[in-house]
Amino acid sequence: MSEQMNFSNASMALLNVLNKIKTIQFGGLDLQPEYQRGYIWKSDFKDKLIFSIIKQYPTGNISIRVLQSPNAKGAKEEVVDGQQRLTTIKSFVLNEYIIKSEWSRKIIELIVQYMKEYPDEKLEKLKKRLNKPGNIRLKYDDLPSVIQDNINAYNIPVTYIANASDVQIREYFRFLQNQERLRAGEIIKSMPATNLEQYINKITDKDKFLDVIGFSDNRAEFDKVFYSIIGLLDEKINFGVSDKIIQNYAGNAETPQKGILFISNMIKQINKVSNQDDKIVELSRKRFLKFFLLLSAFGTVDFSIETNKKIKTLKLIDDKLASFFSAKLDAVDSEFAGMSTNVIEEFRNIALITKGGHSLQRVKNRMQVLAHYVNNGIDSDCSDIDII
Repeated sequence: MSEQMNFSNASMALLNVLNKIKTIQFGGLDLQPEYQRGYIWKSDFKDKLIFSIIKQYPTGNISIRVLQSPNAKGAKEEVVDGQQRLTTIKSFVLNEYIIKSEWSRKIIELIVQYMKEYPDEKLEKLKKRLNKPGNIRLKYDDLPSVIQDNINAYNIPVTYIANASDVQIREYFRFLQNQERLRAGEIIKSMPATNLEQYINKITDKDKFLDVIGFSDNRAEFDKVFYSIIGLLDEKINFGVSDKIIQNYAGNAETPQKGILFISNMIKQINKVSNQDDKIVELSRKRFLKFFLLLSAFGTVDFSIETNKKIKTLKLIDDKLASFFSAKLDAVDSEFAGMSTNVIEEFRNIALITKGGHSLQRVKNRMQVLAHYVNNGIDSDCSDIDII
């Protein structure tokens, strides 16, 4: 019978926690042990956390496992709960994460109110930024020293866990994660670290990419879709399968043996699009995202050339495809007015590929037709395409 886990409560200044993370190989704190989910927080969560710390709001307890001997990284402690918060704070303090949203203005206003007429060169610079329109870029080094000191001294409540086996700590980790009601994309992230994370980590700026294509990732839907496409390309799961199948695949996936070139193509195209200066699409559907990833993977559309035009064409097509699922009797006729019956049927087959489970070959066939319209325009002739 396993020993009972021991819990004890304490508190620690944020600076001390960060020092433990920095000295991981010398018996410090491992921020991401193998059972942890990847770093998934989007910018809004990060910005609100930094605001809360500057305002000295409580941001919750963190749980730390005390190891009987150092792990493979040399750490004597592991973060069980609090990884997202600590990673965000560490990235901000190291100037790796820069706040670029409306929260930067709110933070500056808070600091100005707090310091009032306190003579400080950085404070004066921040005041000037408030007069500029739009969002403001704000990093840790921009903050007055008194605010930096407050952040370093910020008190974090800690629960230490001792005498815990790997099995016990995984069970406890799952319990902590399952307290949240997570949808499929987030459930994937609460699983033990998956071999697929190596691919999502190659995306240079996921938030920027999603902003360019106007895809809302409130429930981490991108990760779920991304993993499902990898599973299709590796011929482990069909396209359009249920969330549960995707979850099981992502949680247990080995490093893909097939479709490596396709996966590489997909990541390269994502990174190319994330380099765009402006948003191209205001709001896109999950179907649009799936089509973009597939077209990029198969190399049938090069989104690095005429990026704006091709993404807008794909969005136009996706909007028209929605008519096939509309309750209105004349929705399809209205959207595809003037087009031949054969062309409408081609678009119907493309739309239906997102429903039910479909093989890799069938998906490739449908994407070949879709690629023609994205590359040449929705009114182009598709009769010369040789479907394999």
